[in-house]
Amino acid sequence: LTKELKKADKAGKKFTKDFDTNTKKSTKSLNSLGKSFNPVTIGAAAATTAIAAMSAVIVKTSFEIVKLGLDVVESQNLVSVSFGLMNDEAKIWSKGLSDSIGLNKFELEKMAANLNLIVEQMGFTSEESFNMSTGLTELAGDMASFLNLEFDQAFAAIRAGMVGSSE
Repeated sequence: LTKELKKADKAGKKFTKDFDTNTKKSTKSLNSLGKSFNPVTIGAAAATTAIAAMSAVIVKTSFEIVKLGLDVVESQNLVSVSFGLMNDEAKIWSKGLSDSIGLNKFELEKMAANLNLIVEQMGFTSEESFNMSTGLTELAGDMASFLNLEFDQAFAAIRAGMVGSSE
């Protein structure tokens, strides 16, 4: 039995030695293989991160474009309802003013349409309301220039005056 145990002990030591040797060889081979793929792995990770960042920007930009498109449609609906039969004249007016002062024609139409709704409620005809609302919108541009204000600020002051607010 002692002889058999010594034989088993010797075989166990040989197995352990062989196992350690083979493990070290495998580890060395895997490390070598890992080093050869490391630049590829890093490049792939960087590319994945860049693609994810670009995707986020594309999605955000897409939402902003859709929102702007919806704002334009909403503004055009407001202009159509507010100006009614004077809608074509409003488009001609806004294009001319936009070209001369460099403001967005859709914003100009929207501002004039808001004022037109207020003026019409005062009992003016469609043509009188159109002339007054477009004139007041132009006045906002002049006020902004003279008083060194943003156009939106000057328009808000005129609108506030029209509705009796003291903003």
